[in-house]
Amino acid sequence: AAGDEESAAASTLLHVRDSRAVALRSLFDDA
Repeated sequence: AAGDEESAAASTLLHVRDSRAVALRSLFDDA
């Protein structure tokens, strides 16, 4: 269970980082 929680946290961090990068990319594209 601990390993599942760690992998879930890692995937969440990756998702947040990816969505943030996409948001920044869209901002730069609009500018």
